[in-house]
Amino acid sequence: MFGMQNTTPLTISFLFWSFQGSAALILVISMLLGVILGVLLVMPSFNARGRTVKNLRDEIKQLQDEKSKLQEDLNLTKDLLKTVRPETKANNENEQKGEGQPE
Repeated sequence: MFGMQNTTPLTISFLFWSFQGSAALILVISMLLGVILGVLLVMPSFNARGRTVKNLRDEIKQLQDEKSKLQEDLNLTKDLLKTVRPETKANNENEQKGEGQPE
């Protein structure tokens, strides 16, 4: 319907180039070129954003791995501390009674 109502021939001139066609055809071609140009201009931004997201996900995974390793180290240290603590309490009690002090 749009094409049938806009059959007026138009001539488009740009620099050394000239194109003649119906108003509907020129309008559709202009819209398509605008969409293509817009997509091409936005793509680098999407690619950069995608790389940033990937890098951040990698960093999150690395930090989670580091956190779990540190948590394991903390648990081992707590276990060692539990085994050492009774000996330390006994030594402290002996020192407080005066048994471990030289005269």
